[in-house]
Amino acid sequence: MNTTLALIRATRKKFIEFTEAFTIEQLNQIPTGFNNNIAWHLGHIMVSQQLLSYKLTGNPCLVSDTLLEKYRHGTKPESFINEAEIEEIKHYLLANIDQLEADLQTDKFDQFKTYNIATYNFTLNNIKDVVTLVSNHDGLHYGYCMAMRKLL
Repeated sequence: MNTTLALIRATRKKFIEFTEAFTIEQLNQIPTGFNNNIAWHLGHIMVSQQLLSYKLTGNPCLVSDTLLEKYRHGTKPESFINEAEIEEIKHYLLANIDQLEADLQTDKFDQFKTYNIATYNFTLNNIKDVVTLVSNHDGLHYGYCMAMRKLL
């Protein structure tokens, strides 16, 4: 699992670096043919990890309910995402993986609630499955954003 966590961290660092090339307006622009923008994708990967690893185990998420609702599966940008919120999300992208790694060393995730991910038609049975999925999910959304950059 250490390798998977390292891959998540590396992908998130590259994602954060990737965003530095864009203005706040570009991060909020939804390119033709897409439903979301780069700023939303950042928030979405952060929130997805929180909901899957903490909520499914009955633990409190490490971010606000406002962020959870704004970026969860099935949402889209409803308003301009300001620079302060993007910076907050960037902070959580790495800090939450550090906390997840620390929490994995405890029994915090023992009460896992089995969950089917309809998008993948895949059932999560334990926290190890979640960490594996998060790695894949982060890469998927990073790829979407790399495609978007050509249209910004």
